[in-house]
Amino acid sequence: MSSKRFCFAFMVMMLLGCTAWAQPELTWLKTVHDYGSFSDTLKKVDCLMPFVNTGNEPLVITQVRPSCGCTVAEYPRTPIAPGDTAAVQLSFYSRNIPGEFQKDVLVYSNTTPRKSVIVVKGIVIGSPESVDEKYPYGDGAIRFTHNSLPLGEVTKGRWREAYFTGYNTAQEPMRARITGLPAHITARALPDTIIPGKLVTISLFYDSWKAPLWGLNTDTIAIETFPLADSTAISTMPFTVMAQVKEDFTRLSDKERREAPEAVFSTDKLDFGTLTHNEAATSTLTIKNEGKRDLVIRRLYIPDGHITAQADMLTVKKGKKATISVTVNGLQEAVLNTTLTVITNDPYRPRQTVRLVGLNQK
Repeated sequence: MSSKRFCFAFMVMMLLGCTAWAQPELTWLKTVHDYGSFSDTLKKVDCLMPFVNTGNEPLVITQVRPSCGCTVAEYPRTPIAPGDTAAVQLSFYSRNIPGEFQKDVLVYSNTTPRKSVIVVKGIVIGSPESVDEKYPYGDGAIRFTHNSLPLGEVTKGRWREAYFTGYNTAQEPMRARITGLPAHITARALPDTIIPGKLVTISLFYDSWKAPLWGLNTDTIAIETFPLADSTAISTMPFTVMAQVKEDFTRLSDKERREAPEAVFSTDKLDFGTLTHNEAATSTLTIKNEGKRDLVIRRLYIPDGHITAQADMLTVKKGKKATISVTVNGLQEAVLNTTLTVITNDPYRPRQTVRLVGLNQK
């Protein structure tokens, strides 16, 4: 290699080396700010997250992205010279939502790596008005967001999971526990000890395989709360869990669908006519199996506790009929207007309803 070519190559290497070495560097003086405990009447709290450009090229903050809308960031829009100090200002808006919080904020710059993370956290102490709005349920020191959970449809054999939270309004640590759980529901409270101003999460698991009924299942359990220092001072909140347990027909083969049972009702309305006040009256309808496999009546359900329904058989062979007797055990209202829901293993119409109507003769 000639001396000129060698000198040129050496200069290129030196320039590349300088270029690789010359770059900005973002060094945070702190990456976490704890606001501590503060009342939600403050509405907004601010902090500064200072940093230094410890590199040897100007530093540019290109974007700051808080993890939620409750945190707002202000940051320098002009380059920060090497050795200079600047800061990102973070403002947290309590939004009348009491409880503990922790928010990540992503900061993007022209450094390597491009992204860094800073954090703000604290505890919002709720005013009575904000607690009532956000946590309206419960008479004890711990208030809850819900007193019931409608889980919707749950396919038989599957789990459903749900969560809700509670807030400790007391000036002392509290505990929570769930009692009266049926076999198909498990639940727990986390954490075990809830310090003042912090939240407890109630996690609930619903095992539909163990649910006792097809269709609507309604269970009432109890959430007990008590001070850590006195486990006998118990406050109890009843809590309702509702789920519609349905059959899974998705795995049926084409042949099974062609040969499936078919439930055909003799009527879609039972008219009891004029009923004598406080006297029982019975009317009937039939359900015929026009499919090729056995029709199984899973459940007969009427929301009115004064009305009962009973089938003379629960398994209906091909071409056969079952008779369903509906008895009104003394009509209390001026009119009868409700429904009988019949749940079967008919994959095309597993839930069918029959209207029940009549008038009260007083």
